[in-house]
Amino acid sequence: MGDTERQVIRCAACELNQFMTVSGLCRKCHKPLVAQPQAAAEPEAEPEPESIPADDQPITLAYVIATNIVRARARLKISQGQLAKAARIGRNTMNRAEGGVKAPTLKTLERVALALECEIASLLPTKEQQKEIELQFPPAENTIEAEIANRVHSLTSSDRFLLLKAARSMAVGQMFIMETANV
Repeated sequence: MGDTERQVIRCAACELNQFMTVSGLCRKCHKPLVAQPQAAAEPEAEPEPESIPADDQPITLAYVIATNIVRARARLKISQGQLAKAARIGRNTMNRAEGGVKAPTLKTLERVALALECEIASLLPTKEQQKEIELQFPPAENTIEAEIANRVHSLTSSDRFLLLKAARSMAVGQMFIMETANV
């Protein structure tokens, strides 16, 4: 597209003058830009993010988390940048979390959930989605991940807490010392 063909449009929501974007969304508020400002059409509602992947994209943990983050953000009507700022994480980190390529870290999930005013559990897969993920990507036998996955459901809540605490400590390279009660 040459420079002579670029159309200047004013966003109806935030009143920013800008060139028409490839995505058709405002650069500032990310609302749809109306190509014909003379038309008295009602503003379009933001499209609901897809709830299922394309045929060639398998359901993964990262994809489910990304979809849930996008839905929660759309519910609050905030931009990705606003969410990143509220969660105190970088925009690139937020972009990767919503991109669904790699699942965000637990710390990032905690911050995003707090900024979205929701529980972390609402961003994680449902039991049905988890079963679908496990069918597509079964854990390899004889690995520590498989052993933990098989036993985690039988742990008490305090044992799950200790396991999570140990995993967090190891993730940041700290030594974890389990405190046990004397019998």
